[in-house]
Amino acid sequence: MDQELLRKVGLFFFFCILDEKKATQFAAEAVSQLYHKIQSEDLPSEVLLIRVCHQLWKKKSIRSAAGSVFSTVFSTVSFQDGVDLNPWREFQKKAQDDELMSVIFVKILKIDLEKVAFALEISEGTLRYRLGRALRKLGSMNQVGPRSVSRVNV
Repeated sequence: MDQELLRKVGLFFFFCILDEKKATQFAAEAVSQLYHKIQSEDLPSEVLLIRVCHQLWKKKSIRSAAGSVFSTVFSTVSFQDGVDLNPWREFQKKAQDDELMSVIFVKILKIDLEKVAFALEISEGTLRYRLGRALRKLGSMNQVGPRSVSRVNV
């Protein structure tokens, strides 16, 4: 399993939970499952990554494990000075699961829309709709009055 795949697993759980310790625990479990699936299934590794992470998300009720604050960020993630994660934190709390998954997989992890739709067993049109809805919601949380204060830049 390559470093980029491991990085994506870590980022997925970090942005779902916003708690480094809990995200690390879930990521370790996901990596173990992903390793076995890569050995036994004949699907692209990113498709397997999406399926493993999504199944863990649903099975473990990770949303209830999410903390309201986090102390440090994974060493594989670097943020520019002044990056404000408050809009993401609000989005993470208020978004529906399908909205959160679409933004993380497509925009943060930069996995092709086609692979994400295939892995989640939905049409590309449905994924585009969910992504658009999610980005509008995230954008509205990034507004304070008529002007944007900051943007999440990952």
